[in-house]
Amino acid sequence: MPIPKITIPKPNKTWLIWLLSSIGVLIIVLAGGGYYGFKHYNNRFLPKTSIGSLDISGLTYSQAEELVSSRWNKLAETGWVFNLATTSKTILPTTGSTEGSLVFAFDQEKSLETAWQKNHQGNFGQKLLSIIKSSLLGQKTIAAITINEALLEENLQTTFQPSINVSSPAKIKVTATGSYEITPEVAGQKINYTEAIKFFGQQLTNLEQKPIDLIVTTDQPVINQSAIGDLTPVIKKYLDLAPLTLTASSSDKTWPINQQTIADWLTLEMVDDQITVGPDKNLIADYLKNKLATDIDIEPQTGKFKKVNNRLEQFTPGQDGQKLQIEPSALAIEQALRSDQKTATLSIEELKNPLDENDPSSLGIVEIIGTGQSDFTGSTANRVHNIKTGANQVAGHLVAPDEEFSLVSLLGEIDASSGYKTELVIKEGKTIPEYGGGLCQVATTLFRTALASGLPITQRQNHSYRVSYYEPAGTDAAVYIPWPDLRFVNDTGKYILILSEISSRKLYFHFWGTKDGRLAEQTKPTIYNIVKPPAKKLIETDDLKPGQVKCTEKAHNGADAYFDYTVTYANGEAKNKRFKSHYVPWQEVCLVGKGATSSTSTMATTTPKTSTTTLPSANNTPTASSTSKAPEPIIILPNPTSTEAAI
Repeated sequence: MPIPKITIPKPNKTWLIWLLSSIGVLIIVLAGGGYYGFKHYNNRFLPKTSIGSLDISGLTYSQAEELVSSRWNKLAETGWVFNLATTSKTILPTTGSTEGSLVFAFDQEKSLETAWQKNHQGNFGQKLLSIIKSSLLGQKTIAAITINEALLEENLQTTFQPSINVSSPAKIKVTATGSYEITPEVAGQKINYTEAIKFFGQQLTNLEQKPIDLIVTTDQPVINQSAIGDLTPVIKKYLDLAPLTLTASSSDKTWPINQQTIADWLTLEMVDDQITVGPDKNLIADYLKNKLATDIDIEPQTGKFKKVNNRLEQFTPGQDGQKLQIEPSALAIEQALRSDQKTATLSIEELKNPLDENDPSSLGIVEIIGTGQSDFTGSTANRVHNIKTGANQVAGHLVAPDEEFSLVSLLGEIDASSGYKTELVIKEGKTIPEYGGGLCQVATTLFRTALASGLPITQRQNHSYRVSYYEPAGTDAAVYIPWPDLRFVNDTGKYILILSEISSRKLYFHFWGTKDGRLAEQTKPTIYNIVKPPAKKLIETDDLKPGQVKCTEKAHNGADAYFDYTVTYANGEAKNKRFKSHYVPWQEVCLVGKGATSSTSTMATTTPKTSTTTLPSANNTPTASSTSKAPEPIIILPNPTSTEAAI
């Protein structure tokens, strides 16, 4: 029987062809899409990218910069409102006026650069993966914000503390004989400023603006009269230490402290859940500052020199000085009393005259390495006085090799005791005196001198608003205790001596040292994103006659500005840095006496019934090119040609 022939059908390859074709098309589409996405976002922010709550997806850097600038201008213009019951307070970037104390600042450049770096790192594959990841999950950058929390809380307390009944612990008053009386405690309320400032900071970093309601809680003092036992034995122990003898390692002189002074230092305190009495370090510090410091402190006597052809010759050194260190000395006294010791050693700092050599050239101080200037024409008499006082504090300062210079540290306290006068600024709808107006002239001039000397700038904050004293825009530097600061590093390898001069209404700083062949160059500021200021603002006040108008602030355009800074060293190495500044627009501000007539009604008035507004002040902003479109040391030489000066 014949075997049947089996026919095997040929396989149908159509499905395989379709599969491979589909995969190929998919690969082409994905590759094309990926390439398109890569090309499209190569110079743009990736999908779902934001700075705070502001979406900057798909924008170029310049578009995002303009959008962020616009958002911040609007936020800074209206400010953030804090509420408590029927009282409100609006917080703006600065207090007082355009040149006032900086409460908070937004670093627009840092925020944008951080977001940009997140978007543009790695090779093609990594960037493509970033696009996909960003499309699915998004990328949020927190806005770079700096807040002067102490100054902010101080401003809030000024407005809101009168609205509550503040608690007070029981207090003690001790006599030299050991007798004492107790003032009972008073229960009250406290405001949680810490939580409010935290919420405020979150809004700033998200570029948001919502009212902030302050939280008030009851406050029962821990130290209360009913829990106080007999304190006579403890008080006697402290008074028996009198006379307490204060000594200093740098002096043979002693300072005896009698029983009454020790009694004045005693205060109620809680120790191991028991109320007792002990020395208060803060009260001791007040005594040292107000009583002993005047007897101990000696200002160093600065030297003299002759300037010949921009060189220092015939140098005469000055005399050393000394200064009582309040905090460590108060701590030493407190510890001595608590340890039943009858002596305590004061901490006294020796203030060496920085140039105590016969020849300053031994320190490398032989020639001018850089000069900066600014113009303060139009300043009030008090502002001019403060500029001279601040320049005096800086002049004669010696910056050691590799040292970081800090203007805040050098200036110290800014008040009447350090020689400053007040300037009138607007606060709480009134004109009030505030110390230190004009110090930003010193900061700005130092900044320009450090740039001219080719030094690395490690910290600099532009002002929130533009001011004519510091034009051209973008070349200013703000200073306020304790922040913002101006810092730079002396990387010349030799000492730098800071000298200054004032001629007419111009302030100059000269950095003396040794040139090392470096070349410092900077471009003229580029000013863009010009924003016109809001309409004039009127604030009603009882300080003026009805209808009388007093304008304290001129209008300023908002803008962005930048300049490029290049330092080329003798070995050919070059370092580049771009300094960017953002200025919000500032409206004209006027006070008007309550009961204004119809003649003033045509002006825009923004006077909330129950709110007080902190307006930016005259202490922090940019020197004067009137054509700018807008984008925050003294040896005083008698005149520019003088050859003799006192350091």
